Amino acid sequence: MSFPKEYSFNLSGDYEKTVNSQGQFILAIALTVLLIFFVLASIFESYKQPFLTMCALPLSVIGVAFSLWAFKKPISLGVYISVMILFGSIVYGSIIIIEDKINQRRVGRTNILRVSFESCKERLRPERITF
Repeated sequence: MSFPKEYSFNLSGDYEKTVNSQGQFILAIALTVLLIFFVLASIFESYKQPFLTMCALPLSVIGVAFSLWAFKKPISLGVYISVMILFGSIVYGSIIIIEDKINQRRVGRTNILRVSFESCKERLRPERITF
């Protein structure tokens, strides 16, 4: 769209506030992930189990991106807030799987892969009901 030389336009107002708040939400999400990792590291007293818990987060972001693409929705502030809530739910489910199920079943067993599959299979229905 071309304007005459004496006219100009500027994006301001709500658009400017939206762009600023998007940057703040990205920072908030990054800090949330970092703080969750440190809290989990202090609870589990290791870095291995919190790292496994945090590996689920990128998979959830892939799901969010696919959903936004499939329904042709833009990234908005509601999406950022929803991602933060989703991260909390994912971490909570991962903690239950790791702490309650895998660690309890692992006592006396050596095959961690089988224990992991059994734990995830048992936890699938409650997780599906939650979401």
